[in-house]
Amino acid sequence: MRSIPKAALALGVLLIAFACLSIYLYLELGQQSESLDSARANLAASQSANTVLQEEKANLEESLSDAQAQSAALVQANDGLAQANDGLARDKVVLEGNIAEALDAVEEWSVAYEESQEALETSRTAYEASQGALQASRTAYTELRTEHTGLDARHSSLTAEHRRLSLSHDELNQDYGDLVADYSALEATLDDLNARHSGLVDQHDELERRAGVLADLAEQIAALEAEIRELEERRRPLILAPSDTYWTWHRCTGSMEPAYGCLDELLHLTDFAIGDITVGTVIGYNPGCNGRPRGASHRVMDIKVIDGEPHYWPKGDSNLRPDGCWVPHSDVLYYLIDIRRNVFPENTELWEAVNSSREAYYAALDIRDAALEAHDDVYIRHCGSASPRCTLPSRAAFEEAVAAWKVYEEARDAANALYETRRCWHDVARDSKRPGHIPRRCD
Repeated sequence: MRSIPKAALALGVLLIAFACLSIYLYLELGQQSESLDSARANLAASQSANTVLQEEKANLEESLSDAQAQSAALVQANDGLAQANDGLARDKVVLEGNIAEALDAVEEWSVAYEESQEALETSRTAYEASQGALQASRTAYTELRTEHTGLDARHSSLTAEHRRLSLSHDELNQDYGDLVADYSALEATLDDLNARHSGLVDQHDELERRAGVLADLAEQIAALEAEIRELEERRRPLILAPSDTYWTWHRCTGSMEPAYGCLDELLHLTDFAIGDITVGTVIGYNPGCNGRPRGASHRVMDIKVIDGEPHYWPKGDSNLRPDGCWVPHSDVLYYLIDIRRNVFPENTELWEAVNSSREAYYAALDIRDAALEAHDDVYIRHCGSASPRCTLPSRAAFEEAVAAWKVYEEARDAANALYETRRCWHDVARDSKRPGHIPRRCD
């Protein structure tokens, strides 16, 4: 029995809670309905505002179209104004030119007017001077008439004198004929004397010429006698000990070609006096020039005395440059006195290699120098000098100079390569230890 009221109480509580919940839900739905109505009203207002904005947009687009049309019209009008302005500028230039020409013409007219005024003044001065001259001429004419009368009287007197002189002239002509005959006889005598004098002069000249020839012959005879004495002195028998000379071969450097080469055998004299070495003598010396450890056998080109000792300036016959130093007499080991030809045919291969490399190098040097000369000629033709600092007048001239320089560089590089080959064979020849020995190759 006690449980029933509790259940009823709980049910009542539930009902009250449900009622409260219903009331709350009703109120909440009312508020949401009001919000929905407000939102619908706002949506309608937004749609109305959007319609207004669409209308304003259409109006603005129409205004923008009108503005664009007006802008295009303004641009067209501006172009017309620019063209008109250009026409006015051209008209202004033409008008200024016409005004300048008119001013120049006015200036020329003014100068011409001043010159004409000066010429008129000059003419007036000349007219006045001519009037004075005319008056002077009239006075002079009167004086000449008076003088003419006196000359007539003088002429009559001279005519009478002329008749008298004519008679004297006839007499003188007769005397002149006699003198001409005498003169002809004297001329014949003079011609004969002149002929004899000319013959004597020719004989005198011939004698003087012969005397000069005799004097020249005497001088030549004296010079020949002195040379003969010197040659006889030099041709005296040379008595040598076995240790004073020796035969040897020559390395295939080619420096003394064509006088002798490595195919030949050479006789050297080691015991000699200072005066035995003259210009043209081939000497062997050691050490070499400018610090080189090995000397050479080259021809003496010049001699000078330094501190009392002769010094020699050597050069190989086929070398482009001398050895580059003065060799003191104390460094000379021997000098060449005889040659035997083609004693060492085993050196032929090395001899041909050295000579062919040298000739190829010298030919390349000629080609290189010709290419450089052609490059310089471009600057000379366009600039007047070979200086590369000048500015060439055109692109064609610049390209021509560049092409010529490229040709020169190629020729230079080829010459340098051939120089290395020649240097290599030269070193091989210097390192050769015996005839026929080729220590290495430069191919």
